[in-house]
Amino acid sequence: MSEPNYFNYFTEIEDEFVRRRGRHILISPLDWSLIEMWKTRGIPLDVVLRGINSSFDNFDKASRKRSNKVNSLLYCQQAVEAQYEQYCGARVGSKPEGDGSSGESSGEKSDAVTHLTPDAVKFFLTDRRQDLNNLLERYKDVPVVSEALSRSIERLSLILDTLSTTGEASPERLESDLTQIESILFEALKEACDAEELAAIRREGQSQLKRYRAAMSKEIYEQTLNTFLARTIRDKFELPRLSLYYL
Repeated sequence: MSEPNYFNYFTEIEDEFVRRRGRHILISPLDWSLIEMWKTRGIPLDVVLRGINSSFDNFDKASRKRSNKVNSLLYCQQAVEAQYEQYCGARVGSKPEGDGSSGESSGEKSDAVTHLTPDAVKFFLTDRRQDLNNLLERYKDVPVVSEALSRSIERLSLILDTLSTTGEASPERLESDLTQIESILFEALKEACDAEELAAIRREGQSQLKRYRAAMSKEIYEQTLNTFLARTIRDKFELPRLSLYYL
């Protein structure tokens, strides 16, 4: 099996979960939030996939009823954390990334550089800029949102100008810049929501996480809940994702 591409993080995880489950199921918003939290924490794709397979291996051994199914990726969360702990432990004392040593980051990021041609990135960001322009027209009467959108459109334009001038696309630098822009937009959208709506979204997340709460550390629980909150707010405003993971 070839090494999973760095920018197929979400798709590879979803496909593996569905494959092991044995029957197609739509990934829930909370599951997508969990994947995004893993990505943000920098958990390598192969580590997540090992955790998923470990979870299903144990489930298959323990389950006597073939009709039983795993209905949420959250079932795999504990195994992913265990695999990541082992991964981090094995790397203690190893050479830093980027020095030619073996590891997830080196090969996957090499694939990413090949995958992300300047033309592909320009096409993607040009489309996202148009999406933001459309949102600006829709929310022009909401000052906090329109101001953030205007700033973000301007920053995207600067990035596109640089790409056109240099003809180069560094995935790491671009991802950092785009993450900052997404943060600006999210904070503005969050401010545009009233307290009651934010509380309702949080309660919904807590309700969906309830059965898995005991198996999650406080930190992971809060991170997953906050990621669910962010995703729900972005969906409410139909905010496009700028991250190169969505290219």
